[in-house]
Order: sequence, then structure tokens, then C-alpha cells
Amino acid sequence: MLSTMSGNSLDGVLVLDKPGDMTSRLALNIVYARLRQRTAMGHAGTLDPMATGVLVACLGRTTRLIECIQDLPKIYEAEITFGASSTTDDAEGDITPTPPIDPPAESVFRALLGQFTGTIMQRPPNFSAVKIGGRRAHNMARSGMELKLAPRAVRIDSIELTSWQWPVARLVVHCGKGTYIRSLARDLGEVMGTGGYISQLRRLAVGPFTVDKAIARDDWEQDKLRAALLGREAAVAALPRIVLPVADADTLCQGRPQPSAEPLPERVDHAIFDTTGRLRAVGHFSDGYIRPTKVFHAHDSVSPRPEPAE
Repeated sequence: MLSTMSGNSLDGVLVLDKPGDMTSRLALNIVYARLRQRTAMGHAGTLDPMATGVLVACLGRTTRLIECIQDLPKIYEAEITFGASSTTDDAEGDITPTPPIDPPAESVFRALLGQFTGTIMQRPPNFSAVKIGGRRAHNMARSGMELKLAPRAVRIDSIELTSWQWPVARLVVHCGKGTYIRSLARDLGEVMGTGGYISQLRRLAVGPFTVDKAIARDDWEQDKLRAALLGREAAVAALPRIVLPVADADTLCQGRPQPSAEPLPERVDHAIFDTTGRLRAVGHFSDGYIRPTKVFHAHDSVSPRPEPAE
């Protein structure tokens, strides 16, 4: 996360359209410099350097809500090239051709996609941000270490085949947190016995944040970025909402659970607002009480809006 300083720092959510050949960190560094005002800044889910599309950045105190955005479902548009494997499971790695096979029929490939929907076990790529003993897997892989990451459960809601022209397939994938589209390409290739890797990848959406509303690279300028800054409330727009009287919200923000007037889903994150419309907390309901997990006190419960640029 980028550094902070005291004062009326920028606060809220920026939805960027990250170009290819750029790390997510570099994208944030550029935006941070263009804003010309120091503030905390972090992204809610990295994109691989070759990947493009939605990169959601949180600024100021809204960085405390990054997890709420990370948990949102994603939509990707992916191009997979079969007939070869890659050390990174995408076009940036060392590509090794595999022996040619008779191209599978489109109907056979469509049927195969069904094996990869629902909750599945998926092994992350060796070149990924997964931590092993406190170290990033990609750093260990680059140092030449042999890795075999453990599979973990991920959710893929749907896979739509939009184009099939062997050896290239184009897909739209709706998935949950932690899903690697590079792993999907690799695993599809392994099942078909031909290898496969991501040759293009674009993230179309993170929850309600869509690429058609994202800020294109050419518009990463001070005035346009400040004008596009969404309020802190955008970070919790996908959560169910609870509204409390101001006094009850104040008490909740002091760490004291509040009784709920009606039963709510147990242990599900809720965005908690007071009756003036201010976001005051994120919390959950259990044992008859609303319990806070993140709080914003009254003086800090409204996202500071950017002042006009000089």
C-alpha cells in the first residue's frame, strides 16, 4: 500500500482500465503520482502484467474496505491457445509446443467445460502471488525453485464459449474470489492432452465495477481521476444494508454490539449506515446482535470529496 500523510486526503474508489504490459502496482504508482496528493492507496485484487481491464483502487480510509471488494465475483474474457504449455501458464512464459493432435470437435470441447464449473479444486500457477512460508510463489519460481502448489477450492459459476477456431478458444468466465484463469487454461490443456495457456486476458467486471465505466489509461490525469473518484459507499454497494439511529450507530462504533429489531442472516457482512445516510461500519449479525468488524466514527464517516485542482 502506498504511503499516507495526515490531513484531508483523498478518499473513495477509483475504477481503472489497466492496460497490458504493466503491473497492477505500476498502474497505482502512476495514478498516485498524477493525483498530486499523498494518500493511502491500494488495489482490490491484482491483474497479471499482460492482462487488461478492471482494476479497483481504494484511497484513504476506504482502503480498510478492500476486502469487501476482493470478495466480489469477477467476469473475465479469455483467449486460450492450445498445442503448447507455458511456464507461467500465459504468453509471457517460456512456451513449449506439445505433439499435435486431431482438433477436438466444438461439441466435445463444450462438454469438457462443464467439468470446470461449480466448486472445483484448482492449483494456482507457480508464478502467482500465493504465499508459501511467507514468501510469494512467483519470487520462489523465478529463483529456480521447484514448486507444486496445493490445490484449493474455487468457484466458477459459468463458462461461455464465444469462439472456437483450433487451436484458439475464446471464453467468458464468471467466477468467485481466488480463481486463476491461467490455471483454467492450463488444466483444460492437460485434460485434452495438448497443453494450453492464456494468450489474452481482460477483466470485464469486479462485482458492480465494470470495464465500460472504468478510467482508460489516456484519462489518467489529475482532473479526470479526481472527477471519477467514487464515494466510500461504492466499496460496500454489493453488501446488504442495515440502517441504525445515529445514537445506536455511535455506540456500535465504540465496539458495543447492538440488538437487531429483526432477525438477519447469520454471519453475513452488512454495510451499516446511520439515519443521516453515512456509512458507519461493516458488521454481521449473530446471537441476536449486530457486531461491528470495521467502524468509521462520525467525524470520519463521509468520504472527503476532492477539492478542485489548481
